[in-house]
Amino acid sequence: LFMLISGYLFFFSFRKRSLKELLIHRTQSLLQPIIMCGILFFLLCDVLFEAVSGAYTAILGGGWINHLTEYWFLWSVLAASLTVALACKLTGKVWLQMIFLILGVVFVALFPCMQENIYMYPYFVIGFLYAKFGDNKIMKTISKLKYVSLIAFPVMMLFFRKEHYIYTSGLAGTEGLVRHMPVNLYRWAIGLIGSLFLLTVLELLYMLIKKKLRLSSFHLVEKLGKKSMPVYILSCIFLSKYLPIVYGKFTGAVGYNIFAQNMIMYSIFTLFLAICYSFGLLLLVWVFEKMNISKLLFGR
Repeated sequence: LFMLISGYLFFFSFRKRSLKELLIHRTQSLLQPIIMCGILFFLLCDVLFEAVSGAYTAILGGGWINHLTEYWFLWSVLAASLTVALACKLTGKVWLQMIFLILGVVFVALFPCMQENIYMYPYFVIGFLYAKFGDNKIMKTISKLKYVSLIAFPVMMLFFRKEHYIYTSGLAGTEGLVRHMPVNLYRWAIGLIGSLFLLTVLELLYMLIKKKLRLSSFHLVEKLGKKSMPVYILSCIFLSKYLPIVYGKFTGAVGYNIFAQNMIMYSIFTLFLAICYSFGLLLLVWVFEKMNISKLLFGR
C-alpha cells in the first residue's frame, strides 16, 4: 500500500520536474537518509549495545556499512523512482514507456536489496500509472472493480501461508524461480488486492463520517504523514533491539501464559504497545527537529 501511494505521489513530482531535476532530487532525498541513518542504526544498535556489554568488535570492524541495507524500503523507492523517471522522460510515446517500464525490472535489480526492489517495483508502477491515467474513462471503469476486493481479499487470506512472506521464501524459494512463480503471483496479487481492500474500506468510512469530521482532523493526519519517513527509519532501529527487550521483560514479569492463552488480552496489549511506541517515536522525531539534526538524518 505504501509503495502504491509512493508511486501515485511521485507522478506529481514527475510532472513538474525535468529528468535531471528528478534524478538529483530523488537521489538527495533518499540516498542521504539511507547513508546517515545506516550510521545512526550502527551507533544505536551496535556501538551502544556493545559498549554496555564490554565488547567492541562492531566499533573496530566498521560495521556501519552493513547497515546500509537495513532500510531496504528506501532503496526500493529510490530504485523505482529512478527507473520510472528514466522510462517515462526519455520518450513521449506511451507504448515505448510501457516497454521501458517492463524492462525496468532489470534496472531495479542493480540496486542494493535486489529481491525487495523487484517485489515492490510493480506496486510503484501501478500507483504511478493510476495517477497519470486516472481520468481516463477506461481507468475509471476499471477502478470500480475495487469493490470486488471486499470479498476477494478475505477469501485470499484463507490461503495465506508462512512461505508467502517475501522474507521467508524470497522470489526463488528452494525450488527455483520458475517453480516458485505461483507463490510469487499469489504474493503480488494479495498485496494489490489487500491494498485496494484497505483503501476501499477507508473510503467508505470517510463517506460515512466525513460530515462529523473537523478540518483540524485532516491537518493532524497531514502532519503525521509528513513524519512517516523518520518514524519508519527509527522504527527499524527500535524494533530490532529495544522493543523486544521491553516486551520480553513485561511478559516475563506477568507471565507468558497470560498472552499465550488469552488472545483478547494479547490483542489489547499489543495495540496499547503499538500506540505508545508510535507516540514515543513521534516524540523522538520532535527532539531531533529541536536539535536541528532532523534534516541531516532524514533528508527533509
